[in-house]
Amino acid sequence: MYVLLLIRQMTGKMNVLRQKLAAAQHELQRLQKHMGAIKTEQEQHLRGLLDKISKKEADLQASEAVKQELQQAHIEAQSLITGRQEQISKVQQLTEDMQRSHGDVQIIPSLMSELDGLRQEYQHRRAIYDYERKL
Repeated sequence: MYVLLLIRQMTGKMNVLRQKLAAAQHELQRLQKHMGAIKTEQEQHLRGLLDKISKKEADLQASEAVKQELQQAHIEAQSLITGRQEQISKVQQLTEDMQRSHGDVQIIPSLMSELDGLRQEYQHRRAIYDYERKL
């Protein structure tokens, strides 16, 4: 009888252990599913982050190209400003030259008049010289 009692106790303990094992296996399956869901969520999050990184890198490369274009445009603008300043300086010089020339042109009539007067005086004196030479 003692053996039967022992067998019954063992059977009872075994049943309890089987129930605990079944519960533990059930809990293990639940945890595995949960871990799978967490892993899937992490992978999706990681893919999202990788996409963001790719987009940011593309934006950075695009901004570098824009930055280089802007620097080139700045260099060209500086060159144009320098060229414009040179042209302004040339225009000012030509304006001054033109004003001097205009001043010179203004005195041409008086110089022509003076030249005519000198010619007439020359002709008059030449005529006097020729007349006196004949005498």
